Amino acid sequence: MSNLSSAKHKADMRISFLHTVAANLPLFDEAAVATGLSSANIRHELRADLREAVEERGALTDDLMSQTVERLQSLASQSDVVVLTCATLGPAADGLQDAAIPILRADMALPRLVAAMSGRISVLCAAESALASTRRMYEQEAREGSVQPAVIHLPQVWNLFKAGDREACLEAIAASARSEYQAGADIVTFAHPWMAPAAELVTGDKRPLDIPRAVLNMAVRRGQARSEPATRSDG
Repeated sequence: MSNLSSAKHKADMRISFLHTVAANLPLFDEAAVATGLSSANIRHELRADLREAVEERGALTDDLMSQTVERLQSLASQSDVVVLTCATLGPAADGLQDAAIPILRADMALPRLVAAMSGRISVLCAAESALASTRRMYEQEAREGSVQPAVIHLPQVWNLFKAGDREACLEAIAASARSEYQAGADIVTFAHPWMAPAAELVTGDKRPLDIPRAVLNMAVRRGQARSEPATRSDG
C-alpha cells in the first residue's frame, strides 16, 4: 500500500468505541485526529450502566458479559475496528478475537507496548473492579525473565473521579506517577484512558504512557492489515 493510499485508507477508517466513562470521549477524539483519522468516522457509545452493574454485583456476570458482547458486535456491524475502552468490561472482548472485524481492548495496548521495553514498570490503576484484569494482562505480556510490572491501586483517585473533582483527581494521579519515578520506576503507565491528561502534570525527563494514542495506533495497524489482501488483489 503506497503512502498516499495508506493515508487515505486511514482517514476513511471507521472506528467505534464502547465506553463506560464520558470523560473518555474527547480524549479518544483528540487521539484520533492526532493519529490521522477523520473525526467524521469516529463513533462513540456510552454505557456507564454496564460498569456500574459490575461494581454493584462485584463481578462481570454472565448476563453482563453477554450484554457487552452484544453491544460490541452491534458496533462491529458498521465499523472497520471496534475498541472497548473499559478495563472492567475488558474480558468480554477476549472471546471475540476471531471476529471478522477487529474488536480490541484498549487496556491491552500498553501491556503490549511495554512488553518490548526493559526496566521497572509501575501501572497506576484506580478502579478496584479493573485490578485483576489489568494485573493479568501485564503479567501475560511481560517478556520471559523480565521484571514483572507492579500494579498500584489508587482508590483515592477513583473516589475523586466519581465525585467529579477533576482537578484534584488528575493531580493525585500525577503525584502518584512522580512518586513511582522517585522510587525507581523506569516506566509508568495509566490503566484507564481518562487518566491521560494527568501526564501533562508530570514534570521531568520521564512521562507516563497513556492508552488513547497507543490503542489508536494499534487500531490503525489492525484495520490496515485487514484491508491489505483486498488492496493487493485490486492491483
